[in-house]
Amino acid sequence: MREMILVPYDQNWVNLFDQMKKDITDAFYGLAIEVLHIGSTAIIGMPSKPIIDILVVLDSFEGFDQYSKLLVSKGYVFKGEHGIDGRQYFQKFHEDGIHHIAHVHCYQKNNSAVFDHILFRDYLNSNPEAFKKYLDVKLVASKLYRLNPSLYTNHKSSCIQELISEAKKDYKKML
Repeated sequence: MREMILVPYDQNWVNLFDQMKKDITDAFYGLAIEVLHIGSTAIIGMPSKPIIDILVVLDSFEGFDQYSKLLVSKGYVFKGEHGIDGRQYFQKFHEDGIHHIAHVHCYQKNNSAVFDHILFRDYLNSNPEAFKKYLDVKLVASKLYRLNPSLYTNHKSSCIQELISEAKKDYKKML
């Protein structure tokens, strides 16, 4: 059973992302516009589950099935939309076959989720209050729902949406 255990921030997460980025860039060569490190492991200093979240921004989903076969051949498991409209999603598992080591989120360039993921990451990297607010929620979620990934994620969702709203307000002020 997967456990929602947070570990201290690890600078090696950047290196792990870089290694995975190469596989993803090779698999989606000509279709991917950007491959970005997102999620908690991309927030400097943030304790996290040691799972690298990767955002793949695609020009379109045309030919996606053919491209995704190469990523699957590199050990990624294709999960379809996996509950989120407009997303194509992959997981990569630890050698134990239970724990995840990567989540790959593929969106078309015009999907608002692309902006939200990047904005959330950048906001928490630049705003200590937002960082602390999210960390506090994550710590509670990991204690309450250590053995329930769905409830762990659900517990954090309202905080994430609130922080994205705050970030959007700040972003508009800068324009």
